[in-house]
Amino acid sequence: MTDPRQILHVFPYDPRHLGQTFERWAESQLERWPLAAVRRSRCAGRSSVHVVGPRHRTVASPPLEVVEHRSLTSGPRYRDWGDDWSAGLRRTLGRLGPQDVCVVHLNDYAAGRLAQRAAGGARTVIVFHGRGLGRFDSHLATADRLVVLRADAADALRAQGAGQDQVVVLPPSVDRSRFAPGDGARSERPPVRLGFVGRLERSKGVLEIPVVLARLAGEGVDTRAELVGPFDSVQRAALDEAAARAGVGGQIDVLGELPSAALARRMREWQLFLLPSYTEGYPLVALEACASRLPVAAVDGVLPAELSVRPGISAAPRDRYAELVVRLVRAGGRPPPADWVHSNEAAGAEWDALLEGLPPWRSRSRPEVSRLRRARRFRPPRRLARAVLRRQS
Repeated sequence: MTDPRQILHVFPYDPRHLGQTFERWAESQLERWPLAAVRRSRCAGRSSVHVVGPRHRTVASPPLEVVEHRSLTSGPRYRDWGDDWSAGLRRTLGRLGPQDVCVVHLNDYAAGRLAQRAAGGARTVIVFHGRGLGRFDSHLATADRLVVLRADAADALRAQGAGQDQVVVLPPSVDRSRFAPGDGARSERPPVRLGFVGRLERSKGVLEIPVVLARLAGEGVDTRAELVGPFDSVQRAALDEAAARAGVGGQIDVLGELPSAALARRMREWQLFLLPSYTEGYPLVALEACASRLPVAAVDGVLPAELSVRPGISAAPRDRYAELVVRLVRAGGRPPPADWVHSNEAAGAEWDALLEGLPPWRSRSRPEVSRLRRARRFRPPRRLARAVLRRQS
């Protein structure tokens, strides 16, 4: 085991895929797991963060530095998600040596594989942020560690052939000084305020919130929902249409993205947190709600089993989700203190233990990346082909 000389946390995508500028992405990521935990680790002074974008620039946030690597063909205008890449990032990773570590925060996609290939001279760690694991081929088999957020993902990787010590479960953490219960009781005066945090997309179940509000109105409960998170014009239009169809357009406040401190204040004012997602890895927002002693309403089978059994988290089948929300709103009250939620300080120590416990570097094969598949997913030729076909039809 060798202590790392330098650790590069690589997010090989353009933040514009997430509807964010580089500066906004850096600001938000540094406040949340995993980077909020990395900043509090002993290895923080040797760590840096790397992402792809339209120009080269850096954001200093001691002890970390966030670097955007220039690429003229990155982002949603040119690439599908997971296909961004930068020659500058490749050169940076190619300079790493056996005492260095590359932590790739994207698995299975071409960009994650390209980052792992470029960092072949260093030790590599792959972090699975979502629920999907992807193919277990040389991409995963040759990594020194595979970091997952939930126990069932670890079991699945080991069943596919990962080594027992290769897989590490690191549950996310939150800022316990910020996400904490308020000093007094939440207001019992109407309207009841429900909260949602996430991208306003169908997979997050956001289009089902108007149905929930209509059901509450039918039960005589005066309710408003506050939705926090990024969105594009298509997503906003779909939400507005669903709200109008349910007759609750005046009961939904779309707040957009909020800084972490502002979100924490909102959570202290909400009576219930809505989590109607169709799929989740290990949702940070659920942990933030629990740390704030805010009840969570989720859907059966979506959350990790170890999270779904925690006090304050309730779940129901999707076709009975509105019924669950009505029951929780009528019950009121707060769940018990969530002492089980990891602080960023505790998670920082876990990152130290992981990185300092990596095995020595060894020569290994590098994962394959299909150039033909990447070329087919380059967006400008596809748009041109569609335009030509439209003219011919």
